[in-house]
Amino acid sequence: RARTVQPGGPLRAYVYTVFVLALPSGQNHAFEGRADGTFIYPAQGHSTFGFDPYFVADGESRTYAEMLPQEKNAISTRARALA
Repeated sequence: RARTVQPGGPLRAYVYTVFVLALPSGQNHAFEGRADGTFIYPAQGHSTFGFDPYFVADGESRTYAEMLPQEKNAISTRARALA
């Protein structure tokens, strides 16, 4: 299985999510989540979401597309933003 897109090393990447809560009072609250990792090619796993087969989060050995939904959801940028 290929785990690199460039000769000599992996391509570092990150996934970033921002949720903004805009209240009727005019207050806004931003919640941010970030996952650092590596972009791999070719794609690994099956997914209906764009980058999931290409992204391996730091500390993981599988792409998001190779994980069970509950595994991915536990480390997703959405979960981190709302934690």
